[in-house]
Amino acid sequence: MPIPKATKKEKEDTASYWRKQLDALQDKGLVKPAVISFVSGATQAHNIGYDSGEIRPGKMGQWDIYGLLQEFGCSEEERLLTSGLTAEEVAREEEREELRSHGVDPNNPMEVAQIERLKSMAPDELDSEIARLEGLLGLEPIPRP
Repeated sequence: MPIPKATKKEKEDTASYWRKQLDALQDKGLVKPAVISFVSGATQAHNIGYDSGEIRPGKMGQWDIYGLLQEFGCSEEERLLTSGLTAEEVAREEEREELRSHGVDPNNPMEVAQIERLKSMAPDELDSEIARLEGLLGLEPIPRP
């Protein structure tokens, strides 16, 4: 699937959104001037698009800015204020990322329920469940200390 190209209107609308966002933050003195300057440069119309290193239009652009500010060493508060994301959105995405790191599709309720069940087990319960599954699959048990 080819990477889409941002239209001129998307680029202009996205740059305008970020200018307004940064102006409001600057007027209220909510983030450091260095952060305003950094994001201002990153969100110029020529930096908006879908290629690597560009700020994407819409909600994905908010995540792009959040990630850039994390790399820039900004506090969580500055990242949230500047990107426009909420702490709940970030927590949800971190949870989804953790599921992905365990090989679980966060959009599959059965996989999520299974990993949550395993995570809630005591160590001896987990060992018993692993042994049960090994038996079902006809696998040699993994030696456990």
